[in-house]
Amino acid sequence: MPSINERLAAVERGLEENNKTTWRVFQAIYGNGKPGLTAELQLLRQSVEKHHAEAEQRRKEHKVDWQWIITTLIAVAAIAAVLFK
Repeated sequence: MPSINERLAAVERGLEENNKTTWRVFQAIYGNGKPGLTAELQLLRQSVEKHHAEAEQRRKEHKVDWQWIITTLIAVAAIAAVLFK
């Protein structure tokens, strides 16, 4: 059976490894002189918001195009009705 000193040394090694892993995770999240996951998430969020705004703008423009097409068809139909009457 291992002695107390051996068991304590094993616990200390395990704790040291856990601390290293925790530090690496912290650096990945917040960055270590470079953008971390939080910065990348913010950039992704901005990109998605920009994409949604552009898509909404295109949808509005497309709706306006259809309104002009329908108005033009009604005008042509009115002129045709007058000419054939």
